Amino acid sequence: RDMAKFLKVPPLCLGGTVICLRTRVEDYLNATFHNHTALALHNWKTYGEMRMLAQEKYGVKLAEITLPGMTLEQGLDVLEIMRNIHVFVAKYQYNLHS
Repeated sequence: RDMAKFLKVPPLCLGGTVICLRTRVEDYLNATFHNHTALALHNWKTYGEMRMLAQEKYGVKLAEITLPGMTLEQGLDVLEIMRNIHVFVAKYQYNLHS
């Protein structure tokens, strides 16, 4: 079956509420791809390919999946500060006793 024809249906007005299937599908896919990528960073490429396939096959407009980089860099920064706490205190004139 070709599901793309359902995405071409104009917005429906039901009980004073306008429902656009295309927008609802796009919002659902955007949220799903983002959430799954955030939960399983090692599968980011797979979800990116699925996103591209949905765009090509159904013509939906999906957002780029943008997530912050690995938090390892942030952890190393904190570790570096802790290792050189005396440098941090002197450089930023931070008073550890107040």
